[in-house]
Amino acid sequence: MNDDGNSNESHDPYDELEEIIQETEDKGKELIDKSRDLTKSGQFIVDLSRATLDLTKSYRPPSNVEYMISDWSASKQALDDALRKIDSIQISTVNSTTGTTAYTSSDSYQATYIAGVLPQEESVIIIQKIDRLNSVVNRATSVDEVSKLLTTFGFDASSGGKKSALDLFLTAHHAFEAPVKSNNPVSTSLIPMREAINIVIASLLRRCPTQQKTRSAWNKIQSIGKQLKHDDIPDQLVDTWAFQWNTLLNNYLSPAKQEDISREDWQHRLQQSTLFLSNFLSGLDINKMRK
Repeated sequence: MNDDGNSNESHDPYDELEEIIQETEDKGKELIDKSRDLTKSGQFIVDLSRATLDLTKSYRPPSNVEYMISDWSASKQALDDALRKIDSIQISTVNSTTGTTAYTSSDSYQATYIAGVLPQEESVIIIQKIDRLNSVVNRATSVDEVSKLLTTFGFDASSGGKKSALDLFLTAHHAFEAPVKSNNPVSTSLIPMREAINIVIASLLRRCPTQQKTRSAWNKIQSIGKQLKHDDIPDQLVDTWAFQWNTLLNNYLSPAKQEDISREDWQHRLQQSTLFLSNFLSGLDINKMRK
């Protein structure tokens, strides 16, 4: 009994995280070898694994490790399933799980949190590794790809004279690409992004086979995810989507209008919002929706 107790006390969740990341990278390598059509997805998994593992070995933030373990485990499970069913696997399932993992990893390591925490020489090295991780994550945040997803699900259509979710999504990004100095990013970009995602969520709730009471943002994602997700998407990934939307809504997309937001912070908020939309929609089966 004492030995078991000592073993539990000495358990380091980061050892588990690093083992999962390493195993996920290995699965990514297998996926690359299986099919040329899956090379792009597999290479993303490998690069994301290496960048995150390299960073994790150098710096361990005090929060989010359990979510990272959960998401990396989901990605590894998705890869196990893909490798077993390579001939029939839906690549959107793999992209959704690894994209969700990318969101969690990117949000766990932010350069703005390093300053003042570590010695300058060490923080420079860590920030370089964070930049490497973000360069990998940015590959999963294609505005064009998310625009195609929004169109596929019918979110390019407007109603009642209001802008469509696609229009609002593009407005948010255009405001960042060509900012006007006198305009605040909150009103020109972050609020349109929030409205775009809210339109998507409200519509998906109406298209669920079973209508459920969903008062909170968390419950809305849970209801949509549990009913409409691809069969290969694990329930734990739906939990992560709910957590991520809660974070976006409360921390990133609902700042005070007069809040001073740096361009770097603005970019991160747009990146995470775009990544969330990509992962969420990629994980849903349009054939399960009510017409």
